[in-house]
Amino acid sequence: MSIKTIYHFTVLTGGTATALDSVDGNSLLDLDRAFVIASSTFYAYELDADSGAVESSPHVISPDTNAGTKRWILIEVYPLVSGLTTQILVGGGAGIAPVWTTATGTGAPVRQVNATMKGLALAASTVNSSFTGTISAASLTATFTQAADYNLCRIGSTIISNAQTRYVCKLLGSLQVTLDQTTTWAASSAITSIQAPQSTSDLSGTVISFTAANGSITTILASGGSILFHRTIDGNEGIGTMGPDYKLTILEASTADQSLLSLRGLGAAATGSVGLLFGYEGVANYNKGGIFFSATNEGNAKGSLIFATSNITGAATVTKADARMTIDNAGNVGITETTPTISDGTGLHLGGKIIRIATSKTPASAGAAGNAGEMCWDANYEYRCIATNSWTRAAHAAW
Repeated sequence: MSIKTIYHFTVLTGGTATALDSVDGNSLLDLDRAFVIASSTFYAYELDADSGAVESSPHVISPDTNAGTKRWILIEVYPLVSGLTTQILVGGGAGIAPVWTTATGTGAPVRQVNATMKGLALAASTVNSSFTGTISAASLTATFTQAADYNLCRIGSTIISNAQTRYVCKLLGSLQVTLDQTTTWAASSAITSIQAPQSTSDLSGTVISFTAANGSITTILASGGSILFHRTIDGNEGIGTMGPDYKLTILEASTADQSLLSLRGLGAAATGSVGLLFGYEGVANYNKGGIFFSATNEGNAKGSLIFATSNITGAATVTKADARMTIDNAGNVGITETTPTISDGTGLHLGGKIIRIATSKTPASAGAAGNAGEMCWDANYEYRCIATNSWTRAAHAAW
C-alpha cells in the first residue's frame, strides 16, 4: 500500500512554497491529506487523483505543476475562533513520522515537543459570531457580502439566518449558493450559524449525498442543485423536498399539472390489478381498505378504478372483489357494481335499492336558479328542474 502524506500550508493558492497548490502533482498520491490555516480559518483537503474538476477555490484546488486530473477536494472547513485550539497532524511520508501540531484561534500553529497520537480535535462547526458580513436570499439563491463567510460553505452546510434553517445544495461562485428551499432573507440579514455537514460523498460526482449537522440525510443532483431525496432525523422521507412533514412527501416545484407517483404492473395484464392498501398495525396486520386499477382485457391496458373496503372482522385482506365503487374507462360509476351498465351515455349504476337525499330544499319559485336534471324535496313536494331555471313539482300522496 502506498504511503500517504499529510501536508500543512498557510495559503490556499498562489504557487508559493506556503500555498496548497505549490506541490508538484507528480509527487501527490490519491487520498493524500492537506491542512491549511489561513485568515483564521481551518481547511482540510483530500487529494482525488481522478477528479479532473474545474478549480474553484476553496472547494477544488488544482496543483500548479503537473496537475493532470489530480485535485485537492475540500472535506472540512472551520473558523478558528479566538481561544479555541485545533489538533492537526503535520509532516509524514516515507520514513518521516508526522507530528501533531496545535493551531490556536489566531491561526498560528505551535509545534508540540512531545507528539501524542490522538484523534483530530476540531473546533465546533456551529458559530454564532465572528462572521465578517451578512447574507440575503431570494427564492433558492443566497448571496453573501463577504468571501470569508462564503468560503465556510460547502455542499451540505447548514445556514441559519432570521430563525430559518436552510442547506447548501450547490456552490455558484460569486459569493452565491443554491439553497434547498425557497426563502426570503432581506438584504443585510445577520448570519446566525454556518454549520458543516457530518459527512459528504465524493464531491466530484454529479449526484452527491450528505448527512447534515442535525443528522438529516440528503441526496442532491449537484449539477442542478435540486433535491432528489431527503430523510429527516425523525424518519420522514421526502422526494424533491428538504422539509417532508409526513412519512413520505413528494414535491414537484413546477406549478403545471404534474403526476407525482406511478404504480404499474408488469406487462399488459389482461385482468390483473395494481393498487394501494390501507390498514392499521395489529396482530395480523390485515389491510381493510384499498384502491385498485384493474385491467379489463381491452386494448392498451384500459381498465377500471376500484375503491374497496372489507367488512370481514377476521383474517382477511381487502381485494378488488370487495369493490364498493367502480369507475370504468368510459366514466360510468357503479355503486357495488363492478361493471356499471348504462343504456345511453354515461351514468350511475346503483347496486342497492334506495337513493337517499338527506337534506330538504324548497326552490323559491318555478323560475328559481337551477340546472336541468336537478331534483330536491321538502315536506310537501318533489321538485325537478327540467331546463335552466325552470322547475316543476308534484305533491306527495299517501297510499
